[in-house]
Amino acid sequence: MGIETYKETNLHRQLKELYSGGNEYTEIKCGNWVCDIINKDGEITEIQTRNLSALERKVRDLTRT
Repeated sequence: MGIETYKETNLHRQLKELYSGGNEYTEIKCGNWVCDIINKDGEITEIQTRNLSALERKVRDLTRT
């Protein structure tokens, strides 16, 4: 079981499986955050099935240069 997967909904898990295609890493720690999917090129995919405003701080932190 990956990081934080005990709290995920069935919809979130299914979407993560669909979008990862089995070829990417899932539930990977990125600094202070856990990212849903990271591919081999470092591209992050986040699956959000609830409150979109919850992503604002995470996206801001992950995209800082």
